[in-house]
Amino acid sequence: MSLATVMGLLAPRVQAQAQNQLGALTTFVNAPNNNATPGQRQVAYAVQGMCNFLVNEGYSAVRGQTTAPVGKSVQSSEGDLFLRCNELARTASQLNSNGTPPATGRSLNYSDPASLLGALQQVNGEEVATQGSLATQVPAGQFANIGSRLSSLRYGSFNSAMRGRASALNWEAPGGGDSYHYASDNFNAGYFTRDGGEARLMHTSMGGGDVTPSASPAAREQSAVSNPWGLFTEGTYNFGNRDATGAADGYDFKARSVTAGVDYNFGSAVAGISIGYDNYKADLRSSGNSVSGGDARVKGTSGSLFAAWFGERWTFNGIASFGTLKTDITRIATYASLNPGCTPTCGVTNRTFTGDPSGHDTAVGATAGYDVNVGAWSLSPTLSLNYRKVKIDDYSENEFNAPVGGGGLALRYGSQDIDSLRSVLGISVTRPFSESFGVISPNFKAEWQHEYKDESRTVDASYVFDLSPTQVSRFPIQTDAAAKNFGIIGVGLTALFSNRLQAYVTYERLVGVSYLTSNSITLGLRGQL
Repeated sequence: MSLATVMGLLAPRVQAQAQNQLGALTTFVNAPNNNATPGQRQVAYAVQGMCNFLVNEGYSAVRGQTTAPVGKSVQSSEGDLFLRCNELARTASQLNSNGTPPATGRSLNYSDPASLLGALQQVNGEEVATQGSLATQVPAGQFANIGSRLSSLRYGSFNSAMRGRASALNWEAPGGGDSYHYASDNFNAGYFTRDGGEARLMHTSMGGGDVTPSASPAAREQSAVSNPWGLFTEGTYNFGNRDATGAADGYDFKARSVTAGVDYNFGSAVAGISIGYDNYKADLRSSGNSVSGGDARVKGTSGSLFAAWFGERWTFNGIASFGTLKTDITRIATYASLNPGCTPTCGVTNRTFTGDPSGHDTAVGATAGYDVNVGAWSLSPTLSLNYRKVKIDDYSENEFNAPVGGGGLALRYGSQDIDSLRSVLGISVTRPFSESFGVISPNFKAEWQHEYKDESRTVDASYVFDLSPTQVSRFPIQTDAAAKNFGIIGVGLTALFSNRLQAYVTYERLVGVSYLTSNSITLGLRGQL
C-alpha cells in the first residue's frame, strides 16, 4: 500500500479533526499555497486542538500578559505546552493575514510560511520512524551472520570437495613438491592421486579426518565426523546513510553485530545454536529549520537455532531466532523567535527529549540451493524465504535537563508492530585454489530481494501533558514503507586450513534503493574441537 493510498484512507479522520479543531493553525496548513506536508497538517491539528483545550481550561495570553487558571502555573509542563501552542497559533494568524498587522504578543514574527512549517516539523516526533527501520535490522543482522556461516560451510564441505570445488586444480604438497590431481575416475571416492599413486585429501570444514582411496565408505564417513563439535564466532560492521523523505528524516548509521555459537557435524549435515548481540545507531542529520539532530539506537540480544544439509547437488538450511530489544531515541526541537518583545520568551532552543522503549523480535527463514559445476567453477543458485516480526512497546518521552517550566513538548507514542516477509533469489560463484597451507575459495554473490508485507504503518502520538479527556492532541505519524525490491552484491574469501580451522571475510553492498546506501564487512572464524 502506497503512502498516497494510506493518506487517502486517513483523509476522513484528518477532515474531522480539522472541523473540530478550528483555528489559525488549521487554516494555515490547509491553505494550498503553503504546501504543508501530511505530517505537518496532522501535527498542526493536534497543536491547535491542544491550544483550544487549554484556553477553555483558563490559560490565556492577551496583550503580552500570560495567565494560568486558578491552582496552576504557566511555569509548569502544562503551561509550557500552552506557551508553545499559543506562539505557533499566533504566528499562523499573522501569516494568514499576510504579515499584518505587526506582530504582537506571542507571535514568532515569521514572514514566510516555510519557517512556520519548519517549526511544526520540529514538534511532530517523526524521528520515531527511525526506531522501526533500525529494529528490523537486528534479526536481519543475525540472519546475515548465520547465513554467512552456513555459506562458508558449503564452500568448504567434504561433499563440495568431492563435487570438484578442489578438482581440476594443482594441489601443491606441503613444503612444495609434486602436484596432486583430482582422480576424476574415482569421483565418489574423493581422493587425489599423484602420478598414479595414492594421496590423502586434506581436512575440510565438514570433514574431520583423512580420506584414502583404500578406505571403506563406512571408514570415510566415520572420518568425516570423528570430531563433530565446532565453535565459531563472527562479526559484522555495517555503515551507510539514508536520505530524508516526506515521512522520515535523513540519517547516517553504523551497526555492529556479533554472533558466537557451537555446531555439531553429522558429516553431510550440521546443526547448531548461537547467541548474538547487535548495536545499531543512527545519527539524524540537521536539515535547515525542519530537523535539529538527535539519534536513535537499538540494542538486541538474541538466540538462534540453525541446521543445514549438504547433498550431492542440493543444499537446504533453516534458521530460527528470538531476541529482546532495547531502544534509545533522542529528539531535539529548535525553532527561533524573531520577536524580541515576546514574554515569556518565545521559541525553543535545543530542547532534548529522550525515550527508551523495550521490544522483542522473532524471525524464521529457510534456504534451498543447487550447485552446478562448470570446470573448476561452482555456480550455486539459491532461493530463500524469511519472515520476521518486531514489536516495540509504547512509551513516553522525558525532557533531558528540562528548564524550569519546560517539558511541554514531550510526546507519548503508541506501540509499533512490524511484519516482514521477504523472498531472496540469489546466486554465488566460487572457485577454489589449493595452496600448501590449505584451500582458499574466493566467491562472488548477487541477490534480489522482494518484500511482501512491510508496509507504511501508523504510530499514534500525543503530547504527554495533554490532560484532556479525549486526548485532543492525538495525531498519527505515518512512516515510509520498506523498499519492495532491492539487491545485494558481495565478494568474499573462504580459507580452509589443514588444522581444521576455517576463516572467511565478505564485503556486501546494497543496490537498487535510491535513498539508502548500505555497506557491510563480515569476518568469521570456525574451528573443530
